[in-house]
Amino acid sequence: MGAPAKQPTAASERAWRASVLSEAKRPGSGAGTFFLGEIEKTVKKLGITTMFLLTDSNVPAFHFYKKNGFVQEETNVAFFKCLED
Repeated sequence: MGAPAKQPTAASERAWRASVLSEAKRPGSGAGTFFLGEIEKTVKKLGITTMFLLTDSNVPAFHFYKKNGFVQEETNVAFFKCLED
């Protein structure tokens, strides 16, 4: 057995997040595709077979989602219900 894994420090976690976020802000870096892939793997493990998302068609994310296999519906209708008393 090896040495126990070190617990990340708050400073190391902040540095990692800053690194990931700065990388993610660069279009074409692959960070968004990576994170989307991780989300897809996680929801598949949970037995979820379809992902839905809602975005405007005039934002860069629209093309990102299409590039990553999402299909645009013919009509977009969003409903919500507040569950607070």
